[in-house]
Amino acid sequence: MLFIIATLALMIVLLFGSDLGWADPVVLALVAVALVTGVGFVIVERRQRQPFIALGLFRNPTFTGAVVSNFLMNATVGMLLVSQQLVQLAGHRPDGSRYTAMDAGLMSLGYAVFVIGFIRVGEKLLQRVGPRKPMIWGPLIVMVATVMLMMTHVMVGTYVILAIIAYSLFGLGLAL
Repeated sequence: MLFIIATLALMIVLLFGSDLGWADPVVLALVAVALVTGVGFVIVERRQRQPFIALGLFRNPTFTGAVVSNFLMNATVGMLLVSQQLVQLAGHRPDGSRYTAMDAGLMSLGYAVFVIGFIRVGEKLLQRVGPRKPMIWGPLIVMVATVMLMMTHVMVGTYVILAIIAYSLFGLGLAL
């Protein structure tokens, strides 16, 4: 129940926080509920013989690294979708016309080029330095790309350039 309450409170904040206002008492109360029940969940889970989530697994750095890496790589898909929709819905070219789905799709071309072009580099790195370093470098590169795509406060022309670079970095990160 603690997990469900924490997750539900957090999701409501994430979905409706900007509409209600981040300083709204309801939003702040939900953040407090999410934090208290989340901490309560961790405390209760540590005492369980058969926990809902085996938090002890996170003591293993290899497991933790794999989970973080997987999370960052899966976040890629969401970021690609959101950034392409952003350009199509909010973006206008200098001539005043809208960006099309084709334009948004072309922005991500670097993704495919870098995955295909650098997959062999990733293999060679794996053979030379072992799996640990590429497993760290890849998600770090993906994290940089994700941050670049989150810069929605810039002008659309600048965002398109950032997106092209970010998609290429996504491909590079995945190739490693």
